[in-house]
Amino acid sequence: MIESMDVVGNTFYIGTWESGVFKWDQKMGLTKLGLEQHDYIPLLSANSEYVIAVNRDNEIYRFKENRWEPIHIAEMIDDNLTDLKLVGSTLYATSWENGVFRSKDGGDTWTSINDGLDDTSVTSIGTDGTEVYVCTYQNDTNVFQWIEEKQHWKSMGSLSHQVSSLAVVDGFLYAGTYGSGVYKIRLEK
Repeated sequence: MIESMDVVGNTFYIGTWESGVFKWDQKMGLTKLGLEQHDYIPLLSANSEYVIAVNRDNEIYRFKENRWEPIHIAEMIDDNLTDLKLVGSTLYATSWENGVFRSKDGGDTWTSINDGLDDTSVTSIGTDGTEVYVCTYQNDTNVFQWIEEKQHWKSMGSLSHQVSSLAVVDGFLYAGTYGSGVYKIRLEK
C-alpha cells in the first residue's frame, strides 16, 4: 500500500506500508531503494540529488549515493512530524508541536523558522516553485506563506476545519480537510 509519494521529472518515489521505498521510471521500471525494515513510510520527498523519508518512529533518512543515512533534528526528537518537502535544495519539515524547520544542506543542519506563526501545531506544507505555504491548527486552521526576504510567515487567512494537505495548482492554493472537503484561495502574484 502506498503511504507517500513524490515526483521528480518523470520519476516517481514511493513510500509504502511495510515494504520500504521504491523508485519508478519508464526506463528502469520499479526499483526497490530500501528501508523495508521500517513499518511504513508516511512522509517522503525527493529532488534530483536525494530522497528524504520518515518512518513510523519519526526517524528521518536520506538516500544519497545509493545508501540510506539517518538525519537528526535534535529539537524534534520527541515530536510528531506532520509533513516534509524538498523545495529545490532546501528541505522543510513540519511538526505537530514545534512548527517548521528548514535545512539548506540536505538535513545536516536545521533552523527553526516559526516567526509569524500563530501557533506551532503545523499540519501540512505546500509549495509552488520556491514559494512555501503551511497550515497551523489550534482552534481554527490558519494558512501562512513564507516570505524569504523578511524571514517571516505571512497570514493568508483561516478555515474552521483542520487541514490534512496543501497543493498549488494553476494559481490557487488548495487545502484538503479532514471530512470537510477542499477549499481554495487565489494566490497573489
